Order: sequence, then structure tokens, then C-alpha cells
Amino acid sequence: MPEEPANRESPYRLLLAHFLDALSGVEGSDPPISSILDDPGLAEPELAEAAALVFGAAQTCRRELEALGLTDETALIPTLGTVSGPGANMAAKPAGSLFSGTRLATADVARGLWSLFHPEAAAVAGKEQEAEEQLRRKRTVQIEQLPADPITDAGHDLLFTSNVLLCPPTEAMLSSGLDLDPNLLARIAKIAEQPQEYWYDHPIPVGTKPQNNEILYGLQHLDKAVEFEKARGTCKPGRRVPVVLSVSVTHRGLDGVAREYLEGELRSSGGLRHLDIFVFGEQDARAIVEQVLAPVLWTGMQRSGSERSSMGTESNLEELRQALAVFGADGEYGRHYSFLKAIAPLWQIIKDERIRATFKIDLDQVFPQDELVEETGKSAFQLLASPLWGALGRDDHGNGVELGMIAGALVNEQDIGKGLFTPDVDYPRKPPEGEELVFFSRYPQAMSTRAEMMTRYDGTNGLDGESTCLQRIHVTGGTNGIRTDTLRKFRPFTPSFIGRAEDQAYILSTFQDPQSRTPCLGYLHQPGLIMRHDKASFAAAAIKAAASGKQVGDYVRMILFSAYAAVLPGGVPEVKKRIDPFTGSFVSRLPVTIALLRFMVKAEDINRSSGEGAAREFFVMGARRLRKTIDFVEPTGAMEASGERPFAEDQSAATPSPSPMQRRLERERTGWHYYYESLDILDNDRRNPETAQARIRALELIERCRVQLR
Repeated sequence: MPEEPANRESPYRLLLAHFLDALSGVEGSDPPISSILDDPGLAEPELAEAAALVFGAAQTCRRELEALGLTDETALIPTLGTVSGPGANMAAKPAGSLFSGTRLATADVARGLWSLFHPEAAAVAGKEQEAEEQLRRKRTVQIEQLPADPITDAGHDLLFTSNVLLCPPTEAMLSSGLDLDPNLLARIAKIAEQPQEYWYDHPIPVGTKPQNNEILYGLQHLDKAVEFEKARGTCKPGRRVPVVLSVSVTHRGLDGVAREYLEGELRSSGGLRHLDIFVFGEQDARAIVEQVLAPVLWTGMQRSGSERSSMGTESNLEELRQALAVFGADGEYGRHYSFLKAIAPLWQIIKDERIRATFKIDLDQVFPQDELVEETGKSAFQLLASPLWGALGRDDHGNGVELGMIAGALVNEQDIGKGLFTPDVDYPRKPPEGEELVFFSRYPQAMSTRAEMMTRYDGTNGLDGESTCLQRIHVTGGTNGIRTDTLRKFRPFTPSFIGRAEDQAYILSTFQDPQSRTPCLGYLHQPGLIMRHDKASFAAAAIKAAASGKQVGDYVRMILFSAYAAVLPGGVPEVKKRIDPFTGSFVSRLPVTIALLRFMVKAEDINRSSGEGAAREFFVMGARRLRKTIDFVEPTGAMEASGERPFAEDQSAATPSPSPMQRRLERERTGWHYYYESLDILDNDRRNPETAQARIRALELIERCRVQLR
């Protein structure tokens, strides 16, 4: 482990000391940022610049604390531990309990800190079984009406989807030689010269060896799963199951070669016997918007005599194109996640009317068919054909619930030998340390995994899977689906600024006014619908390389989720009633404060374990992302002037100016409204010649995305 030079204080301990003093209301603890950065321990220019970005958010943190009445030393310091001035050696002070490796990092310290920063964890620790039973009761739905048209044949009724993340080949790959067509390789090399546009956790370099290629891995295993269904008689022998892949790329233009690249890789690996693959990149989505959806909607508005049609200018058609651009694959994870759901009703209307739902998988997940049949008596397709998918019921408070979505679970590859129903996330075995003392999502995540994902309908818990079931809030990015009629009714989406937990954010867009009497949208929990997650052995190196970016993404997630919840119907209090404990953990009373505390403690942890260079790289990158996110969610008018308190029970007095996030959210909500309006015209106005021509063009564009495997 790298050691710090003698008599030199770690800059991250110094920063935390300054930060805690500033937040604690210690007299004289609010000096100008410039004087803090004059500290000799923060002299390195790049580090000083990043520290300035962090401390620029101190006012936001103080505002969060004031909303909870934590505005003076007597209120905050007893929770954090006594903090002496920044000139002291913080390693010997109780604030050091926030750092891993100290004797003060005890469970008692954690519970004290969690009571303020992470009450959802405090409510679980030491009361795990009680918390699980309570959550199951909260998630119980009494079934009142089964769907008139249930999913009965997954092989015919479902459109399977997944996302592909692509980046250019690395320098090492290029120098060692790639087995790619020379013309294709030349085009890729030219694309790689362009500046990088987007960053993802672990994109797949074009030219990756077949045995390491996640795309081939996932599709080949899905192909085998369909073969299993045909042998079992649960899928018709001649059926080719459609699979839509969205392609998100790091460099603009790379999606234009994705289909050609995938065709070559799949052909050389033997092809696929039971799947039809369609690859959609950003350019393909844009063509559908510009050549089909926007013109259809524009002419439909004109025929209906809408206000827009009376303007009669081409510029308004362009406005529709811009609004409909929410339909696409490039950008943050929320964008392709929404695309992979929304493509299903378009597919049903244009290409195959038998499609009535979509089901998303991740390509490092596989259906363990032998284990499914052995432990549940059903194969994957049989589990997907649940008679409750689409049912109506009542939750534990008597509110209506429409179970138009379905959710399964995951088991880790290394754990499946213990049994199919082995939680992929379980309670921690080691005491918390470092940033876990501030926020430890593992506790509510493990509890929710056991209570929601692992529950069986065997009658022992009051759930029989016929008259009673569970609805889910905690879901995974793969192993979930939604009906096409549900999509057209509720019009859900994940905002495109959501870069992590896009799956958790998806349902939030459908939340209604708490006084609404119409059923809300819910996920049906389907016991045994479990996929094996092979990420640890399959993409371990990529996951490790992406760890720092993912960690910062977790902090960004809290800030974005908290700001998003504050502008939903009912505000934060009502939203948390539905999504606590795990998803609700990221809707916090102190989102910016917690994010920055965790961030600084993590930087010191990296400094201790990996050295100052790694810590500086993490801190500089993270400070820029966090500052950008905080600016994005801050109201443009002074929040202090409005007295806005997003966690107050009474939201009526809160009138802040819209933040950039709010303005973008409203644009995207409008865009998805237009998307489904255009689908309604394509579906219901088929006799109109213009609509008929648009349908023909839409089918041509879809077929252009087909991967030719023969």
C-alpha cells in the first residue's frame, strides 16, 4: 500500500476537514474559497481547481442542512464527531471515523451517521427479517381482474431487445492486427480520429476477439434458449424470434458500421438458427423520426384542425422533428433504455401485429433453462407467459394498480450452484468503512433483493400468484418487460440525462397526483424468472477499468434522482412512499451534501490504497462531473429568494425558477407525447393515403436494419 510522505497531510483529509467545518457552523469556518486553497496541502494546480468546483457547492449543502434545521454546531457536529480546525492533524480526530482503516469505523458510528444521511439503511441494519416482511406486505397486490388478452406464447408475443455499447479498437488491438475487412477497418480508423462524444461503463471495442465478445455471447445463448423452447414444445418449430439491438457509440459515426461489423462477426461464428436480429443506431432512429413520425404527426395535426396546423409553416414541422428526437440510442443510458421499450408498439403497428410486449435482456445475462425447469417446473418462455401480466389489482392502501410490466431477477454465475433463488446481492459480511459510514446502499438493496426478487408464490407468505402477488419497484436493467398497450396508455420513459439506474428511473415518469383515482402502473413480480448474470467472469477487466467512472456515477445518481423526484406529482414525500427503501435511498434529504462527503472520503480511500496519482485522477474527474450535475439541477432563479424546501410536506409554497433539468424534462415529456400520438395516427388512420405511404416507408426503414445472416 502506498504511504504518504512523512509530515505531509493528505489533501483529501484537509479538504474534508475544511468542508465539515464549513457545514457545521463552526464560528469563522466559512472563509473564502481562495483562502482554503492557499493551504500548502492543496497547492497542486489541478487539484486546487477541482477543489474549487467542490467548494462552490457549499452554499447548496448549507441550504439542504437548513431545510432540516441543521444549521449550527450543536445540531450537526454530534452526528459527525468533533471537528477541530483544518490546521490540526485530522487523522487523530473523530472525523477520521469517516476514513476506512480506522478503529472508529464501527457499526455504532455507522448507525449514528446513517440516521442522518441514510435512514433507509438504518431501518434495515439489525432488523433484516422484520424489514423484509414489512416490505412484502407493502408490495402485496390483491388481484381484481385478469387481462383480457394475456401473453400466452412468448415466442410469438414478445419482441426481445438489448443494447450494444461500441467503441473503436484500442491501440494495442490495432498494433496486433485485427481480423476485419480492410475497407471496414479503414472506415473505423477514420471514425476513431474524431473526438469522443459519449462515455460508457465498459463499451466493447470493435474487433474484440469472438471469445471475449459480449454481443456474440449473449445472442448465442439466447439462440440456445429458443432452441431449448422448441425442443420442449413451447415455441413453434419454424419460428425465428425477433431481437432488436440498439447501438450506443462513443464516437459519432460508429453506429453506421455496427450492422456490417455484427454481420461479419455472427457469420464467422456460425450464425444464429432461431433469431432474427435488427440493429438500430442513432442514424436509423433519426430516419424514422424525420421520414415517418414527424411528417405523419404534422399532417395529422393539420387534418384535426389543431392550433399548430393553423400556423402552416415548415418551421413547425422542424419543431416536431426536434421534439421527437427523444427517440434514439446515443447519449446517456436513459436514452437507449427508453428507445428499447418504445420500439415495441411501432414494431407491432408496422411489422408484426402479433407482438404484444417487449422483454429486455443484457447481453451478459443468459436463461439457465435446465435450472429453471428443475427448480420451477417451467422454462423461460413459460414463465414469461404469466396470466397476471396486465392484471388489475389493489395495493396495500387500496389504490388501483395495473401490472402492465413484468420483472424477473438475477443469480450470479458463481452462485447458481447454490440454487436458482440465490440473491445476487446479499447482506454485507464486513462492518462498514469509509464512505459506507455515510451511505451504504448494500443494506436496503440486499433487503429488497430478498423481499421482492426472491419471493415465491407458495402460499406460505400469503402470496399464491393467483389472487395475490407482489408488485416490484426494484428492478434490474435486463430481465424486465412491458406490454405494448401499457406503453401506449402510460407513455413511460427514462429522461435522457439519467446515466445510471435508468431501469429504476423508468417508472417514475408515470407517477400520478396522489389524489388520482386511476390505477397506477406497476411491475408484476414473476418468481423464478431468473437469468444467470455472467459479468464477473465475462467482463471483469472492463468492469474494473470502469470502476472510478461508475463510482462517480453513483453520486451523480443521487443528485439527479432527488431533483427529479422533487418535481414529480406529490413531490419527494409522496415519491418516497412508493419507492423506498432501495430506489428511495437515492432520493435524499441531503443529496448534494451526501454526494460530496462520499466523494471526498472515497478520494482519500483511493489515495491510501492506490496512491496519490490515482486519487488525483479520480478527484479531478469527479469534481467536474459533480459540479456540472449540481448546476444542471439548480433552479435558475435564486432558491433562497423563493424559500423553496423540496422536502417540506407542503409543496404549495415552493415556486423556484425552473432548472435546466426541469426544462429538459418537460421537452422530453412533450417529445414522448408526440411519439405516441404519431403511433396512434399510424395505427388508426390507415386508410389515409399519406399514412399508408408512411407505413410503407417505416417498414422499409425497419427492414434496412435487419442483420443478414445467410
